[in-house]
Amino acid sequence: MTSQWDDNDAMWDFVAETRRGGKSYAEIHVSLAVDEKERFGLLNVPSEAVIRYNLIKRRLLGKNQSDLPKDELEEHHKGLVFIGGVFRYQIDAPPDLVRLKNSRTEFLGFGNDPIFRPTAKTEIEEEIQEEWDESESSTHKPEIFSRYVYFRQHMDCTLIGRKVNHALDAVKRTATEYNSERLKLLAHIEIVINAATDGVNDPDVHAMSLLRLVEPMNNPSSKLRSTRQRAKSPKGDGLSTSTKIYKELESTKANSELVKKLRKLTTAQNNLKSALTPVELIRKMVRDSECDLCSSKSLERAE
Repeated sequence: MTSQWDDNDAMWDFVAETRRGGKSYAEIHVSLAVDEKERFGLLNVPSEAVIRYNLIKRRLLGKNQSDLPKDELEEHHKGLVFIGGVFRYQIDAPPDLVRLKNSRTEFLGFGNDPIFRPTAKTEIEEEIQEEWDESESSTHKPEIFSRYVYFRQHMDCTLIGRKVNHALDAVKRTATEYNSERLKLLAHIEIVINAATDGVNDPDVHAMSLLRLVEPMNNPSSKLRSTRQRAKSPKGDGLSTSTKIYKELESTKANSELVKKLRKLTTAQNNLKSALTPVELIRKMVRDSECDLCSSKSLERAE
């Protein structure tokens, strides 16, 4: 139950006074659990994260405990909200195998289509957008932002914010797993094609290149369905061979494993988008939290 401390003003006054006195959140938690539990009638003791969040939300340490001037603090918040918006709108599906092979890069969960990103309106937002735009194509990742560590710290201050951090970590992990499986499928495709054509390099073999567009073979996206349709519509011996090879590959373990990894990646991306929706929620998570840059005290991070 949390109601026992929601309206416990005496407890929060004690917590605020103790925090101003230099005690860490961990020390305050221990004090409430050991020394002050009976005094404040606590059956359950608020965690370090709950203590931190409530001190900020209730403004018990003052309206601006930041070392930053008010206007700089507002800009700082705007920048972090913009980063959250980039993550939300730049989630993208994996590129095809040809792009992966030719660019020698890995897909990290995000794209760079300018149609689907927030518009920079302030100097700090423009700076953040430049960091994203100047990164190499298909290598967009959260760590490219110089303020990413501060974004993570703000998210780490609240329960709903930590969902964002967990989702970011999940996107990174599942994208890495997906890249690994995709390279395995590409290698398997080349083995099957070489076996079917005896390694002969003739014009008919070029028709096989369409197989490298498969991502994976039963992916429902319209572009991939179009690829499959071309593969199953023979227009000569070369395409007939492609169809045969395609059917063989479609039932392989390499393809089924890629399908599973894509589902996990898609789920992680959807969870991240949900955790950052709507934009008002991002503002609230940033406003009700702090980081090493904007806090007047060093922060103890919640596990």
